[in-house]
Amino acid sequence: MKLSSPLKGEDETLDTFYLGRILVLQKKRGYRFSIDAPLLADFIQTKPSDEALELGAGSGIISLLLSIKPFKHITAVEIQDSLADLARRNVKINKLEKKISVIQEDLLQYQPGQKYDVIFSNPPYIRKGRVISAFLRRGRSPGMN
Repeated sequence: MKLSSPLKGEDETLDTFYLGRILVLQKKRGYRFSIDAPLLADFIQTKPSDEALELGAGSGIISLLLSIKPFKHITAVEIQDSLADLARRNVKINKLEKKISVIQEDLLQYQPGQKYDVIFSNPPYIRKGRVISAFLRRGRSPGMN
């Protein structure tokens, strides 16, 4: 059975997870989630009253996978416009708009105005020394406010 959705772009696939309980839009080329996302989602423990924050959400895959667990709300922060848009469409296709909010913003600038019970991230793998050069290109040094 071929899945389709009006939210799916030509350069994207629509995949399922958890026996079809979760639908996931992903780019055909470039980053596609792998085993680390479901492992991290499984590792994270939540309670029904938890407010959670995902930093560097990408396509929103970890927040989506967490949607089968109890929590009050997840705020997913992603800097890249295209990935924030993809994460929003993933939230919408799964009808999770009341449970997951996607914010397009630099996590170094993000000021939530609230406290979170659970904070999680699955940062990209970067070769040693590349993080410092990335910060320097942005005019910052690690640990700077």
